[in-house]
Amino acid sequence: MSTSEIVSQYVKDVLSGDMISCKTTIQAVKKYERERARVGKDGWQFTFDEAAASRACGFFPALLRHSVGEFAGSPFMLSPWQSFIVWNVFGWKRFDASRRFRKVFLSVARKNGKSTFCAGLAILLGAADNEPGAQVFIGATKLDQARIIHQESCRMLNQSPYIGKHATILKDNISFDVSDSFIRPLGSDKPFDGLNPSATFFDELHAWKEHHRKFFDTMVTGSGSRIQPLQVAITTAGDEKSEIYHEEANYSRGVIAGDITDD
Repeated sequence: MSTSEIVSQYVKDVLSGDMISCKTTIQAVKKYERERARVGKDGWQFTFDEAAASRACGFFPALLRHSVGEFAGSPFMLSPWQSFIVWNVFGWKRFDASRRFRKVFLSVARKNGKSTFCAGLAILLGAADNEPGAQVFIGATKLDQARIIHQESCRMLNQSPYIGKHATILKDNISFDVSDSFIRPLGSDKPFDGLNPSATFFDELHAWKEHHRKFFDTMVTGSGSRIQPLQVAITTAGDEKSEIYHEEANYSRGVIAGDITDD
């Protein structure tokens, strides 16, 4: 099946109930369907580039390999829900052909492969996003936590016979000389300044407390000079102390439900 067919089947399964889904997933799928129907009509300001979406989804199985467990060495085949996310992030475009979306909020249960997924996404954004001098940061409350996704990116590149040869892999840095780009882990427990991120991953956002807000805000505002910066929050569920998590989650739910207007 083509990626377009996989996404279409995912949408159909969610809406029919054949795939058991939560309220917000159903709302996200319905929103996608409504907005695809608006393309080219009513002065709708966004377009959908299926070729770009397909290239981004195809990057995973074509160039990336799993690094651990029973699937080590095998192509990274996206699950339907992962395909839906990548399809949306890289397919929707603004009038200037830049990406429509600037933020991704992904809250999933443990053991759904979120670190592996983000490791592949970080490589895509660092190596194949047509962003000269791309700076991709994996941010977490502690540097050791940030290293989890970064180290998975390193292992994934070492498994890849194609893209790995273009990367220089060090403990806390992956660089791609051809585009002068890099991927680095960053923790709030280490000094940071002068950031110009093209993409930032907020790992385990539920663990970010109020005293991490300065770090969070710095990572967000540092990308102000980028044309199409992307911020990805990846997390499991938070508790009553997870203020930043709840702010981002509630805002995302409001947008998906139509209670907040933010295209």
